[in-house]
This record gives sequence, structure tokens and C-alpha cells, in this order.
Amino acid sequence: MPHRDEFEQWFRQYSQDIYHFLIYYTGSPDVDDLVQDVFIKAYQSIYQYQGRSGVKTWLMKIARNQAIDQSRKSQRFTPLLPHCGARRNRGLKPLLKGRKLWAFYHATFQMKESYRVVLLLRLLEECSVEETAEILNWKTSKVTLTYHRALKKLRTIFPVQEEEENSYGQPL
Repeated sequence: MPHRDEFEQWFRQYSQDIYHFLIYYTGSPDVDDLVQDVFIKAYQSIYQYQGRSGVKTWLMKIARNQAIDQSRKSQRFTPLLPHCGARRNRGLKPLLKGRKLWAFYHATFQMKESYRVVLLLRLLEECSVEETAEILNWKTSKVTLTYHRALKKLRTIFPVQEEEENSYGQPL
């Protein structure tokens, strides 16, 4: 079981990621109390953390469950974007900025929730299949199948455009 100092280090290291995750997931910028609730819940259940998944994955799962619990209480919840942390920075997010990113989000909201969530985790947040399965409480085969179906649907809603070129014919 982690010591108090180690838990404080987790807070410093992952609180911003949890904060952004909850903003995207709940669609509300007012998530400070929810972030606090996540870390309180994590501290209270720290004995359950066995190290089988990464600390961040464990905290994201707690955050998702806390957000769902809060939504059940308020009955006015629409999840936006679970956040796994773009470690590799090679995903879709660096390519989609400003209006294109919002157009992508808009396109995903035309899809059923399972498609939207798996796309946002896999494409924007670059979560692995295993991390996505852990966060969503799914089997990896369900993540893979849902992801491929969601990509097929996404292509009909949000067609991929060729790279824009500058006035010299070079990709931007």
C-alpha cells in the first residue's frame, strides 16, 4: 500500500489530468469539487490498489465512476471526453486544432455514446486498447470491435480531408 507521501506525489502528478478528464467527460468547466472527491475516494480505497494497472488508469477509473455517480444524482449529465493522457502526442489531437477539433467533437456527438467514448479515448487521448478496456470496464475485444465500428461511422459523418497546403503547395 502506498504511503501518504507517495499519494501526495500522485496528486501532484495526475490532478491536472483528472481535472481535464472530468471537464471533457462532464462537459462542465466546474469540476474542482469532483476532482477533490476523486482523490478523497482514491485515498479511502487506496488499499484496493494492487498495481495491476497504472496509477493513472486506476485514478481515471475512479474519476469516471465519480462522474457517473454525480450524474445519477443530478440527472443532467452528458459525458464528453474521457482523458487518458496523450503520452505519445502522435494522435489526432495535434492535427485537429480550433474549429477542426470542435467539428470532430460535434461529429462524435452524432454517434451513440459507446462509439463516441471509445473514439475519444483511442484517437484523441491515445489510450491503449487495454487502458480503454480498464477505464470502460469492457473486454479488450469489445473495445477493438466498437472502435472499428465507430471509425466506420465516423468516416460517414466526418470525412478526412487532405492536408491543407500553403500558397507554395507545401503541406501546412
